[in-house]
Amino acid sequence: MRVNVAATLPARPGIAAGLLTGGVLFLIGGVLLIAGPLRRVSRH
Repeated sequence: MRVNVAATLPARPGIAAGLLTGGVLFLIGGVLLIAGPLRRVSRH
């Protein structure tokens, strides 16, 4: 049985790294957008 490795690895590692980096940045931004108002509400 032969397994095609090209199906699991991205064709362009740079694109995959860029998308991963972008996803991490959006995740951090989302956490900050949620945490900011929560901190303000908890002070009152």
